[in-house]
Amino acid sequence: MKILFVLLIFALASSGAEIKSYRIMSERATWIESVHYCRRMGGELVVIESQDELNRLSNYLQNQGYGESDLFWTSGNDYISRGKFYSITTGNLLPFTEWCRGQPDNYGGNERCVHLYFQDGSYKMNDLVCEDKAKAICERYVKTYI
Repeated sequence: MKILFVLLIFALASSGAEIKSYRIMSERATWIESVHYCRRMGGELVVIESQDELNRLSNYLQNQGYGESDLFWTSGNDYISRGKFYSITTGNLLPFTEWCRGQPDNYGGNERCVHLYFQDGSYKMNDLVCEDKAKAICERYVKTYI
């Protein structure tokens, strides 16, 4: 599988600070395949922690030419409790959500995983069947020294 690695750093770093970096998988995979891919790369599926982080990711993805046809997995899923979305990365409820209009809707009764979907000019969260395919956004914390 050919993988395109994109390293993004969205933080001002000070001596010894840890910053979040991202890798975007160039090919589509199921949600669980994406979990395993990120772990093999030394990271986890992204946990979006704030509106600011979502905005930065959305802007980056758009600047790279991604759009309506590109879907991106996050760590969110509702396997623990239907309708309550937890992160496979942390085991906690998602710290932040900005859902697409009318979402999550569990369309068809089997949408258990969270992905980013382009709507109204930016990426937002949507529930999707975990066996569908999307690109993974992996995250990992990197210690920096300036």
